[in-house]
Amino acid sequence: MQQRTHGGFTAPELPANKARQGRWGVHGFTILAVSLVLVGLVWMAVEFYGQAIDTESAGAPATAVQSGALTAPSNETAPATTQ
Repeated sequence: MQQRTHGGFTAPELPANKARQGRWGVHGFTILAVSLVLVGLVWMAVEFYGQAIDTESAGAPATAVQSGALTAPSNETAPATTQ
């Protein structure tokens, strides 16, 4: 092996497969999988909460759905009178 000197420190030259920081084993995969499941559960909880507090569909008039097409709500206000 060839020695390299960096500022007075001599470090041996290592092959690329020996210089790795670590491996992706069961531990890393487990953390990623559990994190993904937790994100999905939180997302579902937020969706249910959003539907529970949805005030737009509770009391406000909505557009009517007829045969897959949206129709605009009718404008039933009285016409303005001119003098």
